[in-house]
Amino acid sequence: MPSLLDDLRHGWQEFRGRGWLWGLTLQWAVYALAVLGPVTVIGPVLAKQHLGGAAAWGLIATSLGLGLIGGTIAVRRLRLRRPALVVAAVVLVLPAEAAALAAGAPLGLVIAAATLTGVATGIVTVTTQATMQRNVPAAVLARVSAFDLVGSEVTLPLGYALAGVVAATSETRPVLLVGSGMLWMTTVAIIAIPAVRGLRSESPAPSKPAHTPSSAVPVRDPCDRHSLARTPGLCLDARSRRRLGTPSERSLLSSRRSAARLR
Repeated sequence: MPSLLDDLRHGWQEFRGRGWLWGLTLQWAVYALAVLGPVTVIGPVLAKQHLGGAAAWGLIATSLGLGLIGGTIAVRRLRLRRPALVVAAVVLVLPAEAAALAAGAPLGLVIAAATLTGVATGIVTVTTQATMQRNVPAAVLARVSAFDLVGSEVTLPLGYALAGVVAATSETRPVLLVGSGMLWMTTVAIIAIPAVRGLRSESPAPSKPAHTPSSAVPVRDPCDRHSLARTPGLCLDARSRRRLGTPSERSLLSSRRSAARLR
């Protein structure tokens, strides 16, 4: 039996060999570190200071969740020819909420930006998972998904910690602006990866019929039109065959005809 280390090694090789996947994983790791962590820590502080407190932050969080639902539903109707490229490009929209908070925008604009961030998050999440399921063999999908999850989220706790330390010693808004800039620059580099730009969605292969030997001889229906002309007494006429759908019914009718002839 393969050991746990063998499974991990194999999963890592499969993950590392897909440039589009580790590129998107790296991009999300930067987002978690530079944007998601800081906005989660600093956002409520800015809402309390400039937007009206807990009620305002509740509206922002609700709009983010509604946008997430909307993006998840909308992306199911889209047919993306280059899914990895779309994911990398849509990540550019994720800092919308952070940028609006950092710019001191009014509450209505921050709510709109949070909704946009939610929509982008839904598109990125669903498209990434669907692309992995289509392009990673089922035998290693769980291991590859585990490496993707760990790589994407491992920086989030560090983002929480750094945001709290930096916000306690300096202005909070520049933290969000710098983090957004880091993500945008990373995205440019990720889009430049050939594997990200080159991955295409292939239409599913049609299901193949059961294998039949090429030398098989087609079986002629003994009661087709030509056979009826040669042996009319052995088969029902075409009209009766269309009317009686099952072999048992045809057998019953044949027995009745034979009995009528004997009388």
